[in-house]
Amino acid sequence: MPIKCGAVAIGVITLTVTIILFLWYFFCFMNEYLHWWYTMICCFLLCPLLVASTFVVSWFTKDSKTTRGLLYTSQILALVSILLLAVWNVIYFVAIYKKDLFYSGMGAIDKNYYATQSKKVFLFTMIAESVILTCFFTYFICVTSTYAELMHGNGAYADEPKKDEEEKK
Repeated sequence: MPIKCGAVAIGVITLTVTIILFLWYFFCFMNEYLHWWYTMICCFLLCPLLVASTFVVSWFTKDSKTTRGLLYTSQILALVSILLLAVWNVIYFVAIYKKDLFYSGMGAIDKNYYATQSKKVFLFTMIAESVILTCFFTYFICVTSTYAELMHGNGAYADEPKKDEEEKK
């Protein structure tokens, strides 16, 4: 089924985005220019995305009525996490982060392992990435909802007994 292929692609994309974002924000702990609590809050805001990834993995493990519902829920959680991160990044870099440049990297400041870019450019790219991910996950919500509905017909759920079997009992 083409929609099943789309659902698998959505699952792979969700897992990939989760790994990339978690690694990015986790390694921000080693950035000497950022407050440690900024990164802690970012990791906390990634929790819905981590839960979404576990729902995707459970759907990969067994395609059933319950896991199809969890696949739909996972996309809502991913969207919420992306939006919360975008709002937090804007608040932090506009109101709290006082430097004019964003320093990307890790390590000691005196060894200059950091790449720099203006704060405006960083905010623009971060907001653009968030808008693109928001559009994707909004579309993914529609696709997973349709997938769950289409697989409902004709006893397609693996965890539901067929009506004929119930009548025989």
